[in-house]
Amino acid sequence: MAQQQLGTPKNAIALLEKDITDSVLKRVNGLVAGKQLMLPQNYSAENALKEAFLIIKKTVDKDKHLAMDVCTKDSIANALLDMTIQGLNPVKKQCYFIVYGKELQLDSSYFGVERALKNVIPSITKVPVQVIYQGDEVEYQIYTDPVDPDRIGERVITKHMQKFENMNNPIIGAYGYIVAEKDGKPYLMASDLMSISEIYASWRQSKMNPFDDKGALKPYSTHGKFPVEMTKRTLIRRLCKRPINTSDDEALYREAKKAFLRTTENEYSDKDWDIDGEFEEDPVETESPKLEANPEKKVNVVPQQESLEDMFEQASN
Repeated sequence: MAQQQLGTPKNAIALLEKDITDSVLKRVNGLVAGKQLMLPQNYSAENALKEAFLIIKKTVDKDKHLAMDVCTKDSIANALLDMTIQGLNPVKKQCYFIVYGKELQLDSSYFGVERALKNVIPSITKVPVQVIYQGDEVEYQIYTDPVDPDRIGERVITKHMQKFENMNNPIIGAYGYIVAEKDGKPYLMASDLMSISEIYASWRQSKMNPFDDKGALKPYSTHGKFPVEMTKRTLIRRLCKRPINTSDDEALYREAKKAFLRTTENEYSDKDWDIDGEFEEDPVETESPKLEANPEKKVNVVPQQESLEDMFEQASN
């Protein structure tokens, strides 16, 4: 039986939206009830899903085809599940949806990475990140004092002098910190510093392909139009790698951790994880609650296969 395609019938899209939303909410509520997930306070998963669908309906691929026409039902459900588990909201620009072939994938913004990180490690209070421009005066120190174990091996900026006009100059690097609270006092959980060469090396592994054949940054690419935010996002993603991968697997935050890692890796192909300097494969986190999308299967408005609830249940076992 030929599969019915999305495209014109509004009632078909409405049925699909309800089917996916109900399934995602059921899965999330099950994780919360089973004490495998703690959502942020004042976060409404139902409202976030409704707002996300309004955005997805307008999302297109590189050929201007609607995501609802070309993406598999499973991939839409997985993207929404990861969004909800991390407590993200697309209206607040914390995440966005990108079409890669027949798959809809969730990607997080600089603000979304910080929000999701705080959800995974609640003791984190802030994640300040700064861009370094040509002409800035910057000095840093590598801590080696064993008396200060929380900062051993960290590259910490000790001086950053910046003139206002320097913000019109080329970016030459970025740095940031993860500040958490321990025993009622702030402490440095992690810090990092990246040169523009390291940042560009990461961008070259991106599926977005922001460089042209001559190696120049495409001015109309996302990286070219928003270099400051993309630089901050690259820095914060690498900065977050160590605390995420070394955090304990407390049941309440385990699913959020796995969703965080999946989302931040979406922009990069598997073979690049050890090249771009942002992510490394975590062999411990091979299981996930997400659906296994079939790349050959188009979205089916009236599914003949098993329900999404059954798929979520199977994927979590």
